Amino acid sequence: AQRAALFVGYIGSGFRGSQLNLATAAGETVEEHVLEALRTAGAIMPHLNDIQLRWSRSSRTDKGAHALLNVLSGKLLFNSEDPWQRAGDPSGVKLAATVNQFLPDTIRVFSIQRVPKSFSARRLCESREYEYLLPAWVLGLDGSEGDTEKLAKLQRVLGRLEGRRAFHNYTTRSLYQSSSRSRRDSPLERARSRRRRRALDTADDSDNEDDFNGEDASGMLALPEEHAGESLRAPDVCFTMVQGEPGAAPSPASPMTEILVSTAGDQAHGKPWTEVRKSVRSGASSSSAQDYHILTWKGSAHDPSDALCAEHFRQISRLTCTGLVTTECGSPATPVLRFSIEGNSFLYNQIRHMIATAAFVVRCGLPEDLIDLTLEPRARMRLPIVPAETLILVRSTFRQLSRNNPDRRLTADDPVVLAGVKEFRASLDAHLADLLSDKQRWLPFVEAMERHHRVAFAEPVVDELRKLAAEHRERRGAARPAS
Repeated sequence: AQRAALFVGYIGSGFRGSQLNLATAAGETVEEHVLEALRTAGAIMPHLNDIQLRWSRSSRTDKGAHALLNVLSGKLLFNSEDPWQRAGDPSGVKLAATVNQFLPDTIRVFSIQRVPKSFSARRLCESREYEYLLPAWVLGLDGSEGDTEKLAKLQRVLGRLEGRRAFHNYTTRSLYQSSSRSRRDSPLERARSRRRRRALDTADDSDNEDDFNGEDASGMLALPEEHAGESLRAPDVCFTMVQGEPGAAPSPASPMTEILVSTAGDQAHGKPWTEVRKSVRSGASSSSAQDYHILTWKGSAHDPSDALCAEHFRQISRLTCTGLVTTECGSPATPVLRFSIEGNSFLYNQIRHMIATAAFVVRCGLPEDLIDLTLEPRARMRLPIVPAETLILVRSTFRQLSRNNPDRRLTADDPVVLAGVKEFRASLDAHLADLLSDKQRWLPFVEAMERHHRVAFAEPVVDELRKLAAEHRERRGAARPAS
């Protein structure tokens, strides 16, 4: 058996994600189809499982998301010691064609390449590039003169998310929370980690969760220097959305509660009367089952139930809107915004939350610095999320395969491979055109922004959040010892 890497593309609709998951998604994942095709082609012994094959992937995408060049790796059987040289096929295109005979048209293997025995698609992947497509009307673009300013604001908002940031509000925080190396090495913490990973594996609505790679060079979890050792304490401040029947009078607030937003309901559409309350107690009670906290400013950085840790930080090297395009397939043609995202790794649902929050700020005319407030380590928020069906993993970039040969890298730059990818992209674009032109698919997201998030992040709420952030920075500056 020889270790090999497979460049794989797939249309994710109809699959419950890419990663092998026999427990809850047997027969419904991309990797299971690829493994079965390899077995049928004689490249895998029937009795070997993914662990024995040392199976890995550069990225895992979940229900609805697509990929052009995801990379899978494992130990495969070949008819000769070097089938690439024997067949005059250095990029493994002919080997890929053999496997493709046993795959559905929505999954294609473009290349099978030889890699060292120590190769791991996840560990050696140094960056991932994604693309997201969003109908222009969702952002409020209608072809008027105001579109130019909206697009300029969108670029500025996206730029605020670049760099190394705390993206704890752009994911499910509990999936990444852990404290120290000693706790992580304990049996209890390892069991908790396995449960968190299983939760990710069985999720049906995420975009991508590349890894839990929050360790520094020494292997110890470490917060960035500006947040390490923070011990300032203050009361928690909670913001709660309270809903009632249309036309109902405001419910009385407790002495510790201030009503920031009070909006009469839309009788015509049955929109409930809504108010947003600020409470200076972490245990602020709600008056009905519909009420819930939309935002909390943590008084302590060391709350074990909801702590910020190094794994919540990610490096985003590029997040931009590459322009307004029109779908070439489908009828009618749909103006579409194309987003390009690149980073070392991404948290669960992070990309979808980033695109949704940027779109929300632009569509609803909110201040651009709201993005900075979502990244505040003390802030805990519920942010909007876009559908997963138009998210595409474009490519993965890998470190050198050999220390002795720096030029040896895993790439898909062979013209024959790229031709296969281009042909598959055409079929993916036709599928995406149908999704992008279906307004009903996008209306729930738009309605959530207009009826819920617009109220939740109304101007008085943002002003209060600014004050809390400024007060916290002032306290931290006063507590920092003079150099």
